[in-house]
Amino acid sequence: MKKVSESRLRGAPPPATNPAGDALRVGVKLKHARLLRCLSMREVADAAGCSEGFISKIENGKAQPSLAMLAKLVSVVGADLADVFAPPEEAYSDQVKVVRANATANFIADEKTSARGITMVRLSASDQGALLQSTIHIIPPGSKTESDFTHEGEEVGYILEGEVEFTVDGKTYDLVVGDAIYYPSHLGHGYENKGDVTARILWSNTPPGWRKQLRPLS
Repeated sequence: MKKVSESRLRGAPPPATNPAGDALRVGVKLKHARLLRCLSMREVADAAGCSEGFISKIENGKAQPSLAMLAKLVSVVGADLADVFAPPEEAYSDQVKVVRANATANFIADEKTSARGITMVRLSASDQGALLQSTIHIIPPGSKTESDFTHEGEEVGYILEGEVEFTVDGKTYDLVVGDAIYYPSHLGHGYENKGDVTARILWSNTPPGWRKQLRPLS
């Protein structure tokens, strides 16, 4: 875990002097850093030596941690203390990225999806440090994922072509072109193309779900 130097701590403004809006912004940034590393609130609380309820209050701007506790939280989630306190325009001013149409390519997430014929088009220029990932899932007829996949975060899928049967938390949903589905990612989920044509789904999820696995299709 990243260590926070005493000099940087001395240079950071104390959270107790920040207004309520700043407390919420700090909480949101800590939550994003936690989700990027696929950590649960319980895991962060255990590592920082506090309660899960206190973590929830901090992330929702309803509680302000002491400087010592904030240093622990920053270390646990791997965040940068300066970015946590930086105004949004300072933290995110130079991160606009464009992916041109001729720069897209097919990727695979892992051997399981590759074996099932499922490929993805990456719409995000880079997932390094990003909070949101967008891809297009290309699903041949008969291809499917596991139906009980779970992880931290939220996701939404929009059907561009074909028909897809989603399974979320044990329930099935039949989606056609123009339909969309949203769910929190901790619910068991998966999909299957039971149609006769290749399906394409515009997919967005936060935090990025394939940050480490996604690689070019050989």
